[in-house]
Amino acid sequence: HKLTNGDNFKKVIRFNEIKYGMVIVDEYQNYSNDQIDIIKKVVNSENKSIVYIGDINQKSVLKVNSKINNYTYFDCQKIELNKVYRNTKNILEFIKSKGYKIEVPDDARSGAEVEIFKIKNDLGGEGLIIKIKNILETVSKEETMGILCDSVKTKDLINKMYIEEMSRTQDDVKNNLKVLTKIESQGTEFNTVISIDESSEYGVADGDVFKLKQKLAKKNIDYIGYTRAVERLIVVNI
Repeated sequence: HKLTNGDNFKKVIRFNEIKYGMVIVDEYQNYSNDQIDIIKKVVNSENKSIVYIGDINQKSVLKVNSKINNYTYFDCQKIELNKVYRNTKNILEFIKSKGYKIEVPDDARSGAEVEIFKIKNDLGGEGLIIKIKNILETVSKEETMGILCDSVKTKDLINKMYIEEMSRTQDDVKNNLKVLTKIESQGTEFNTVISIDESSEYGVADGDVFKLKQKLAKKNIDYIGYTRAVERLIVVNI
């Protein structure tokens, strides 16, 4: 716009209060109490309609002061699903044997036994890549498969040393095979999962609350990886 007669433009900023009729909070266990409090403020005060969906066992984000793991924090009706039918009985029994509090339904379908391998933590990652190649030879190319890692570093290593090479010549491998961190895999599922379990680099001293929280978060992240497997779970310990 052209200014005439010495007129000036005046910039006006208005803040309008936003109110939503309903909010659905997915994977609520990864939110802090402060984040939930902010969400509550933008919900219509007349109906206060908020739906929380999640699983405390899959709390993958480290928030030391979070109250989300305390069910009394939520003043609402609760529907708890205590049984999981996605995974085979073999996978569920393995998860339970690792100390997770889950139920194994009597009518859960049987499947392949969980396979566990231990490999040397070599700096170049060659031992890991060789093991992955051997496992992939036993997997049908029509099945979906996830290689789930604890760290972005391991994910990038696998992509660089193996997946890129295979995808140049075999599109079916590229389409059906995904390499993700365990946190990235939250909400997905695969026929077969290779869970790359890296050893923790920290111990827990008496009174060290922060490192204890780290250890619990690592355990929850492993749980996410194990439960992505629908038919077959392969655990590779480094």
